Amino acid sequence: MADYGFEGLERDQIIQTSKEIRKEISAEDPEAAALLTHRQVREKAIRREMEKVIQARKIQACADDWDTSVEDLADVVIDSAKK
Repeated sequence: MADYGFEGLERDQIIQTSKEIRKEISAEDPEAAALLTHRQVREKAIRREMEKVIQARKIQACADDWDTSVEDLADVVIDSAKK
C-alpha cells in the first residue's frame, strides 16, 4: 500500500476490516453475504481503509491551514471533511 501513497496501512487492518464488512453484510442480507467472494470483500476492505486515510489527511490539512490541532476543530468541520 505504501507504493500507492498509503503508508502505515497494514495487512492486519485490512483483514480486520474484511471481517467487519462480512459481518455487516451478513446482518443486512445473509444471502448476499454468502455470495460475496473473498476478493470482493477484500476490495471493499481496502477501499474502506484507504478512505479512512484520505479522511484523516483532509482533516489534518484543514487543521494545518487554520494553524490549529485536529482536536480543536469543530465537529461540523470534521464531519464536512469526511464527506
